[in-house]
Amino acid sequence: MLKFVEERSWEQPFTAPNILPSTTFSPGNYVRVLANAGVIIRNSYQVIMDRSNKIALMPKNATAMIINHPENGIAVDGYYWWYVQYGNQQGWCAESDTGKKEIYLIRI
Repeated sequence: MLKFVEERSWEQPFTAPNILPSTTFSPGNYVRVLANAGVIIRNSYQVIMDRSNKIALMPKNATAMIINHPENGIAVDGYYWWYVQYGNQQGWCAESDTGKKEIYLIRI
């Protein structure tokens, strides 16, 4: 059972127990970046404030491919996360916030 801890470090991801994983994409799907600021590819599916887990930045309109991973679509730190291939880089990027109010990636 997960317990909510009010004072947690940003390095410890918070998985929301009542939010089902996203099923928006499937392995092999291509996605395009909608976010004006681009989308960060990370080596872990969590938001670390100093961005020490940043691998690359996909700019607006960049395309990537969803790579098969058992944790694809997981809801962590308020976002849905997907494992992607962008050029020669692989890592995690956010599809959207868990409320689907801010969409960062769309299927093409």
